[in-house]
Amino acid sequence: VNSGYNRLVDVPWRDNYAFIDSLQQFTEMMDKQATDEIGRETLHANAERIGDTLGELLLTDKDRQLIRNATGQDEPPPLMVIESDDDMILSLPWELMRIDGEFAVRDGRIDLVRSTTSISTEPLTLSPPDQYLKLVVNVSTPDGELYGRHLDNEAESYRLIKALHDYSEVVFTELGTLEDLVSTVAKHEPIGIHFS
Repeated sequence: VNSGYNRLVDVPWRDNYAFIDSLQQFTEMMDKQATDEIGRETLHANAERIGDTLGELLLTDKDRQLIRNATGQDEPPPLMVIESDDDMILSLPWELMRIDGEFAVRDGRIDLVRSTTSISTEPLTLSPPDQYLKLVVNVSTPDGELYGRHLDNEAESYRLIKALHDYSEVVFTELGTLEDLVSTVAKHEPIGIHFS
């Protein structure tokens, strides 16, 4: 949290079998639609148990007070960075963290970022760019009536043109076909390609 210090904490599953059980159930259930009240209650109870454990693990009383003090102000919420070189730790559902019995991320009380541990002791900085971003944009709808009803090429193209109008190195494909995309990329040699 933006409190000016770092803390190292133990993994949440050590000797906490209730957390392990809730995490396993939650992971299995979140890929399926909870169709009945019992399923929804079970999913919510597991989310609460996971969130309470993660909150207790990471947040000190000082952290909680900082978050309470920031709630309702016009400034962005405090930023919490979860940093680890372990993919398992980074993949935990940190967004479920609870503060004062509420899901803190959902309620906008904190912003949460995952980050890998930096190998370098030097600060990571970007070098100035040596050329403009050249971008080819392709907007197309798959064949078939099912897809055509749900995708609006014109609206998508308009939004992209509006967002990218200040960038002179953006080229839109004309036809949305594979051949058109290949020839446009060959002609303009972009740094990136955007697909919609």
